[in-house]
Amino acid sequence: MWLKIDLSLLTDFDVSLIFIIFMKMENNRQSKYSPKDIEKIFNYTTWTLKKKIDNLLEIDCNQYCNLGKESSVKQRNEVKQISKQIYRTIKLLDEPVGKQLLQAMD
Repeated sequence: MWLKIDLSLLTDFDVSLIFIIFMKMENNRQSKYSPKDIEKIFNYTTWTLKKKIDNLLEIDCNQYCNLGKESSVKQRNEVKQISKQIYRTIKLLDEPVGKQLLQAMD
């Protein structure tokens, strides 16, 4: 089933996020970073803001891609908590983006 999207309504941030999600689905490879690396990524001084946010969103994307139909409620809640932690970290790096991500959580 294809989803029709009015591309004129998407922001650059939306397009970047969609691109990251599809890349992960296509490549289906393991990221070199995991949720335990969130603070480490935040503290990197040589990385640009964009690189930090991209890697944090990649960790988030991997978490959701690894969930399946058989995942328990506990596993889903753990992934949601990790997402919240990632979005709060992004909020420290870029407040408007972090706020938008936190508000978009269901």
